[in-house]
Amino acid sequence: MIRVDPKGRVLEFEMNDKCAAGTGRFIEVMANALNVNSGKIGELSLSHKKDLTISSICTVFASQR
Repeated sequence: MIRVDPKGRVLEFEMNDKCAAGTGRFIEVMANALNVNSGKIGELSLSHKKDLTISSICTVFASQR
């Protein structure tokens, strides 16, 4: 949820952890799980040489809490 004033300035921002689709939350969760800086996750992903199957499990359920 993003609440803005009449001029369009952000007054409040809340993110729901129930669905990470399209928010970038998946990148944060995976970086945390791999113990790497989220800014390095793209570079790290390009260094992998083996094809992998991508799971369709929601990132929230896939993370260890």
